[in-house]
Formats: sequence, C-alpha cells, structure tokens
Amino acid sequence: MLLTSASASGITINPGAKVTLNGSQITTQDIEVKPGGSLEANSGAMSLFGNWQNQGTLTSGTSTIIFLGSNSSTISNTNTFYNLTCTTPGKQLNFTAGQKQTITNKLTLTGALNNLILLRSTIPTNQWDIDPQGERSVDYLDVQDSENINPTVIAVPHSKNSGNNVNWSFPGAIISVSIAEDALSLGSVAAGSTTISQSAVNVINNSDGVNETYSLSVTNPSGWTASQSAAGAETYVLDAVFDADGTGITWSEANQALSTTAVASSATKFAGDQAGVNVPYNATRKLWFQFKAPTSTTVNTEQSIVVTITAQAG
Repeated sequence: MLLTSASASGITINPGAKVTLNGSQITTQDIEVKPGGSLEANSGAMSLFGNWQNQGTLTSGTSTIIFLGSNSSTISNTNTFYNLTCTTPGKQLNFTAGQKQTITNKLTLTGALNNLILLRSTIPTNQWDIDPQGERSVDYLDVQDSENINPTVIAVPHSKNSGNNVNWSFPGAIISVSIAEDALSLGSVAAGSTTISQSAVNVINNSDGVNETYSLSVTNPSGWTASQSAAGAETYVLDAVFDADGTGITWSEANQALSTTAVASSATKFAGDQAGVNVPYNATRKLWFQFKAPTSTTVNTEQSIVVTITAQAG
C-alpha cells in the first residue's frame, strides 16, 4: 500500500501488510509496525506526536523521522533510521532499555537554553544504546542511562548529564586516567642488555563516562637519552605495549619506542592484543615494557625513567 496521508489517531501496519512512502510527508500520532508487518520509508518524512513501535521490518531508505509535540514519545525496540529529528524544546524521548537506535545519516536533537530535550530509558538505570554513524546536530539535551556505542564521542556542550551515560561528552566532563602502580622495577640490567617487565602497569579509564585515548612519553634520567631506534652510549630504548597478559608480544621500536614527545596510541601504536585508543569508561589496559640498556655509560647509580600517560576524549 502506498501511503500519502495518515489519520490523526495513528498508523498500524498489521502482520503481512506493507506500507510504502514515496516522498510523502506524513503527520500522525503513533506508528506501530506489528510482527510480520513492513514499512518502506524510502524518501518520505514521517512526523509523530506520539510513539514509534517497530516490531516488524523497517526499510529506512533516505527518510526522516521527526518527533513533534510537548508530550513524551517512546521509541520502542531496535531501529535503524536514516535521519532522526527532534527540535521541540522540553520534549521527552524514551528509548527501550537494552535496545539500540542506529542513525546512518543525520541525528538532529536540539532543545533550547533552559528548556532541554530529555532522553530517557524506559527502565531507569538500564541503559539504552545509540549509534549515530553520520552527521550530528545535538545539543541542549538532558541525557540519562545512554551508551553511545559509536567510537566517536557525542559532544553536547550545553547539556546536562543526568547520570549513567557512556561515551557522551558534557560540559565539565572529567577526562581522567589513573595508574594502579606508582613504580615498576626492572631490577639490575647489564649494559647493552634487554629486559622485559615481569608485570604490567594497570591503566584505568576513570573519566566521567567518556571513551579515552592515551598518549605516552618519557622523561629522561640525568645523563641518559631515549632513542626510538637503538641503544648506544648513554642512550636507551624503552618500548611500551598494551597487552592483556604480555605473552606473544612482537617488540618493535617503530611502533613501541617512547620519546620525550607525547605520542597518541592507535590501532598499531603501542598496541598488542589491547590498544590505548577508544578505551571504554572504567576499562583497564595493561601496559608492558621492554628496556634496552645503554651499551656503555658513566652513570653508576640507579636510574629512574618517568613515563607519563595522558588522556583525551575519543
């Protein structure tokens, strides 16, 4: 059935039925797609004052779903939208706990100063997931119980964090990393020899619900200089790798050697079977070290090399 208009009370698509929008602009109260029903949105636009309940099949095409009105609306079950829009200040959108909303093109959620759009779970303290894969126009929100599963943080600079959110960045969000161990001893190391740490340093993301990427650098001890290629006279190499248990690491100065300039982790930089990039909130990464001692030195006292780990959102 080709839909070109809708009743004020809503649209119900029954099992076995298929409704198609071909560029139509539809305004209605509720949308319900029952199990076995199908909605092909194509390039149409659907404006709702009420609820969206999809238990059937949604083919989003290049469509736009718009939520209007001052009453709260509930988006039920898992959905993949092309464009999802709400620009009604003060409106509340409820999302089914434990379900995922994917937006492949553009997510537009913008309230107003002192009149935020509220995003809530249908079960308080149980998270709902969102994956905005394309463009974002999002701000002036009050968010609770949401996990952004997309690698890119959702930044909402004029919004309220009502708690239990992951991978959202709010004003004043704390970007923080902690190290469980204050020091790691490599013991006695002979000139020109190589040693690997027997234990790891636990690096913990204890930010305000934000994924983090770590940058690493060293501070040279007096008389020694860090090299990113090979140890030499008064020159050492300190490699670092994120790895769960330290076994099976292939050590390589090209991707692992530390310098006095902070270098950001990546999928290959400082990476073993773990990586220091997009580390989830409250997650721990284990950092292992390989030390190549200077081939010769005039220093005859114990040396301390300071490793600095800094965090940024993302």
